[in-house]
Amino acid sequence: MPTPRLAANARPRGWGVVDSLPVSCVLCDADGRVRAWNRDAERLTGWPAGEMVGNAFVATCFEPGDHRRVEAVVAQVVVTAEHAWFEARLRRRAGRSTWTLFSAAPAPGGVVIAALDLSHRSRRGSDDSERLRELEARVNDLVQLAATDGLTGLANHRSFQHGLEVALRDALARGAPLALVLLDVDHFKRVNDTYGHPVGDEVLRGVAEVIRRSVREGDLTARYVGEEFAAVLPSADVGAAVEVAERARRALADRAWPCGSITLSAGLACVDPSLLNSADLVARADRALYAAKGAGRDRVIAWEALGESPTTRLGLDEWLGRVEAARVDATGSAGRRIVQQAIVDHLQWKNRLRARLHGSGRMAREEIVDHHACRLGRWYDDAVSRLGTHASFVAVAEPHAQLHREARMILEAIERGDTALATESLRELECSSLRIVAALERLADELSETPPPAA
Repeated sequence: MPTPRLAANARPRGWGVVDSLPVSCVLCDADGRVRAWNRDAERLTGWPAGEMVGNAFVATCFEPGDHRRVEAVVAQVVVTAEHAWFEARLRRRAGRSTWTLFSAAPAPGGVVIAALDLSHRSRRGSDDSERLRELEARVNDLVQLAATDGLTGLANHRSFQHGLEVALRDALARGAPLALVLLDVDHFKRVNDTYGHPVGDEVLRGVAEVIRRSVREGDLTARYVGEEFAAVLPSADVGAAVEVAERARRALADRAWPCGSITLSAGLACVDPSLLNSADLVARADRALYAAKGAGRDRVIAWEALGESPTTRLGLDEWLGRVEAARVDATGSAGRRIVQQAIVDHLQWKNRLRARLHGSGRMAREEIVDHHACRLGRWYDDAVSRLGTHASFVAVAEPHAQLHREARMILEAIERGDTALATESLRELECSSLRIVAALERLADELSETPPPAA
């Protein structure tokens, strides 16, 4: 029986609408734990939301013989962001089980699952077909609700974080540009204090509309927090990102507002070979935004113009702290975050080698090699030894040592001026690297499915 939990604080924005739907809907995080549970799900299963939120959905609601199959489908939806249908035996609170059709769709930070009871399936199937179409439409509505900020209609914070992670991984894998812009409404507190919160809400909706119209097709816009907004710009360098941010700033200044003039400050940062992770990119853009406000507001500043020295590696204490957190985390999510960081490290290491080959890299030869040996090597030595042995580790560890040797040979070829050999060797190394990244991703899945032992 699941442990009783309070559901009220876990309900996402917009879930009140879903509560009234005549379809059983469940929202789970990436670890398979229930975040929200609507009234029809209570009716279908007998489990009240207060007892389900925070508990493992699959372990509680499915027959043991279906666990691995259902977990695999849900994990696939989370990883591929593609919709899936499956049938399984749903276990009711009263103890009996019924065959049920499920629709699983990706949602920011997890998956939304809707259920259709098949125990009274019609012989001709026409009723079920109609309900299936309704079910799919309801799931799509729920995914949209879970991803959207209720006031502005932009992506919410959770959706932004997920979108930024996906965009960063894609940019690093392709060696393509990526920019993040943070935009903040100047003196917004004064608007609320002077004109009231309804006018403040109207301003925020107007700002969101301006930002949405200022970005390019394919860009992600989000309400980051409060009066701060964000835009993720794939394939955008500093110049392109400044152009987008300036377009939004000028449009906002030219617009008529019910409370006088409204201005916008923006800070932006772009991916480069020194970047640690998505949090590092956000921190850089935030420092640029702070600089824009400090310089008088109503302006755009890029982090690259600040002349700061980048942090190219995590401190030893912070890294080992993450490993220790993963060791005692019963959900496996902390271990998965470590592996995701290792994937970013690996992709960035390749980008540093590529930058050095083309003469644009600033890191010294030993820094490139030592970064790989120190960060990834430490991850293998410490994280895996503490988290336990996984089958995928063998697929990662052996080629890792070979890649380290090949990196030294590539750098030596660059120093000798043998560009042709270095280019060919780097091409071969990148093929091996793809296999390592795939193995790391499998290991991330294993860490999620098989929690590490407790201390």
